[in-house]
Amino acid sequence: MLFAETETQTMLCDMLVKLLDTENGFEAHRARLNATPPDRMALWPHLAQQGVLGAGFSEDAGGFGGTMRDLAVVMGEVGRTLAVEPVLSSILGGRLLGDARAVVAGEQVLALALSEGGFDPLAMPKTQVDAEGRIYGQKVAARHADLAQVLIVSASQNGEAGLWAVEAS
Repeated sequence: MLFAETETQTMLCDMLVKLLDTENGFEAHRARLNATPPDRMALWPHLAQQGVLGAGFSEDAGGFGGTMRDLAVVMGEVGRTLAVEPVLSSILGGRLLGDARAVVAGEQVLALALSEGGFDPLAMPKTQVDAEGRIYGQKVAARHADLAQVLIVSASQNGEAGLWAVEAS
């Protein structure tokens, strides 16, 4: 499925198809994931160098796109080739933080720590932030957290939900 609408999006898609077909062919993909430990970041420098990670950000934020359609073009190809790099979480995390330059450059990986195991996506987070800014609670899953430098954690403070950037270390 092609999400490209503009000439720039079409060029991005064409470039991404070539890149992923070359660097993420089935045998190479399988070999990387069967390695000990699995190499889940092999494409990351290529994605940064080619500007793919900038598709989710405006020019003001260091990217070149910034629309959800730009992100859809990228994610369509990432999904088609089963790339395992943390593209979506890093782009969404960078948008949430309002700081994209390290993500666009491929220097930072972000993970979203949002899930507390419930089924209501609109429920107030059970994870709490105290008056000193310490976060208490648990998240049942945070995809790519083992690769991330920063976690975007949902929590509530004084009855209001929010997001906090937490060093993954």
